[in-house]
Amino acid sequence: MIKPYHGRIVIRLDDPKDLGIIVPMHIRRKQNKGIVYEVDKVSDFKVGDRVVFQPRKGLKFDDALDKPKALILEEDIVLILKKNGMKQLKGDRICVKKIELDKVTGSGIIIPDTVSNESGRGIVKWVGESDDAKRYELESEVLFNSTSGNDIEISGQLYLILSCKDVIAVI
Repeated sequence: MIKPYHGRIVIRLDDPKDLGIIVPMHIRRKQNKGIVYEVDKVSDFKVGDRVVFQPRKGLKFDDALDKPKALILEEDIVLILKKNGMKQLKGDRICVKKIELDKVTGSGIIIPDTVSNESGRGIVKWVGESDDAKRYELESEVLFNSTSGNDIEISGQLYLILSCKDVIAVI
């Protein structure tokens, strides 16, 4: 068992193998959500909290039972999924539901995502706990850099978690 120190948390990653899906290890290591498995004594998090953390953060490993885990800093957690269905964003982040723009021109030419340089658009669904995040009203429409943020799926819906500094404008 790993005992985290200095503001670190051990997360048991959601494992597709539990759903009967065989996924290669290099794909499994890219996951960024799971359940808090072990915490530092002074942590604000509790064992059993479902959390989402920033991609490419922390040390990912498999324990003796071949269960994927990650050792991360508390500050890398971006979202807490509460048991009652509520979501709590951490820090200066907002969560938006993307608005898909037309990918076809008026003359019928299809524009692939790799060519499009447009800003992304979304509707604010949740805001973080910082003063910057609280400036955004729920259900307001925002523009953001299309390469910003972290995609996350919650209850079958796709959302984007953005830092407030990634928002270009409120419409």
